[in-house]
Amino acid sequence: MTAVKRPRPERGASGFTLLELLLAIVILSLITATVYGSLSRTESSKRIAESRSELYSAGRMAVLKIAGDIEGALPPPSGDRIYFRGTHGVGTPPEIHLVTMNRGGFGMNRVRPGRVLVVYSIAPLPKRKNQYSLLREEYLYKAMLDKADGVEQEQTSSLDQDQEEDEAPTEQASMLLECPNVEDDLDLPGSCLPVTGLVFRYFDETVGDWRDEWDSSIDNDATFGRLPAAVEITLTLADEDGAEHPFYTVVDLPLARGQPTPQAGSGNTNVPGTETNTSTGGGNDDEGDENDDNED
Repeated sequence: MTAVKRPRPERGASGFTLLELLLAIVILSLITATVYGSLSRTESSKRIAESRSELYSAGRMAVLKIAGDIEGALPPPSGDRIYFRGTHGVGTPPEIHLVTMNRGGFGMNRVRPGRVLVVYSIAPLPKRKNQYSLLREEYLYKAMLDKADGVEQEQTSSLDQDQEEDEAPTEQASMLLECPNVEDDLDLPGSCLPVTGLVFRYFDETVGDWRDEWDSSIDNDATFGRLPAAVEITLTLADEDGAEHPFYTVVDLPLARGQPTPQAGSGNTNVPGTETNTSTGGGNDDEGDENDDNED
């Protein structure tokens, strides 16, 4: 029999060796890992930036809301049993009470227009240690006084005011940072913005220094019957990683300056700036008499 010769492969037509294949796989893996890491870091940075932006926006809005209510506080001499009371928040639960004007509004979180008592405090969050929600309460002040005096509420008809305004509640409570106290809440990270600190300080212009507490309703206290000149607010929020972020502002109380001193028996309960001028021009007559004397 004749042996059959197999053709030899030409030089340069050989395939990849196993070592070359392994080296290519390693290089491809390194490139893929580098690209994935870069994209992962970018996504993580974007998520953190969005979370911080939401936290800073909510913190600023909450502080400005508190400051806006404090700025409109009415002085105690301007009405029946109007007062201003506040605690420090270090060693004692932070709380502030003030009476201001409410012009009504729309939606669920509204109270009938008039003088309202506004209370800020913090409420513990369930299953969260040393974390709280920021609570704002609003009460129609006349309804509170009538209830304390045992006076029945007057029934107003739709002819006196709009039906929607008549049906508005006399009190309302809301969480400013959306941390509801729900029993079956999953408490997912980032589901709310918990408060870890709320501190108030009150500036007394008569002594030129800050006070940790203020109560205008105590007769024998140095703060009786007047408002603080300014209030310092420090609100501290925690992000989803537990890091704390403070928000700080100082708000002036314009009605604290030039507060009217009530006269005995006058019964004047007008808000400063709303007094009406009842003079009949007597001052002009006096000026005219003086001019006549000068001409003589």
